[in-house]
Amino acid sequence: LNGTLESGQICAIGLYGDRIRVGHGSAGGWDVFGPERRVTRADGRLYELDGKPALDLYKAYLGEEAERLPGSALLFPLQIFPAGAPEGALVRTVVGIEEDARAMVFAG
Repeated sequence: LNGTLESGQICAIGLYGDRIRVGHGSAGGWDVFGPERRVTRADGRLYELDGKPALDLYKAYLGEEAERLPGSALLFPLQIFPAGAPEGALVRTVVGIEEDARAMVFAG
C-alpha cells in the first residue's frame, strides 16, 4: 500500500469477523412477464413451449412487433432456467425464426 502500482503485481485484502456479510447481485435490464413455460421440444432450435409452437406463442406476446421479426426480437429476449440450475437464469436473444417449422433460433 501507498506504493507505486506496477504491472505484474497482486494486491489482496482479507476481511474477517462474526459480523461481516458479503453479498452480490446483478440486473440485466429486462422485465419478466408472462407465465413460466416448459420447453417441450427443442433440437438446436426451440420448437415447442408447453406443447405449443414456440413461434406462435412468441408472436402472440409481441403483437404488432411480430410483423418485424426477426429484427424486433432483439428487444424481446427469452429468459431460461436450465434444468438442475434454477438460480442460474440465462437470457438468450432470438437470432432467427423458421416460419415453416414454427421454430426459433437463439444466440448462445
